[in-house]
Amino acid sequence: MKEKAFFVQVKAKEDSWVSIVADGKSVMQRVLPADKQKKIKAGKTLVLRTGNAGGIEVSFNGHPLGALGNENEPRTLTFNASGLVQ
Repeated sequence: MKEKAFFVQVKAKEDSWVSIVADGKSVMQRVLPADKQKKIKAGKTLVLRTGNAGGIEVSFNGHPLGALGNENEPRTLTFNASGLVQ
């Protein structure tokens, strides 16, 4: 069975620390400056950690997830091919 790849896109509304691990490999761990974005492809799992949930917008396969939290609120979001897993 072939795994179905998916995309998670992170767009910073303000400077936000972001850590992304896709399929067990660290993709980035740095501050994403305001107005910058990063699109990550994964096959099985993607774990997104941020120190500023209110400062980023996240979309899964092009669908925005809406508000994730407050400014300077740490959040960890785990995705699989079906979407956000809480």
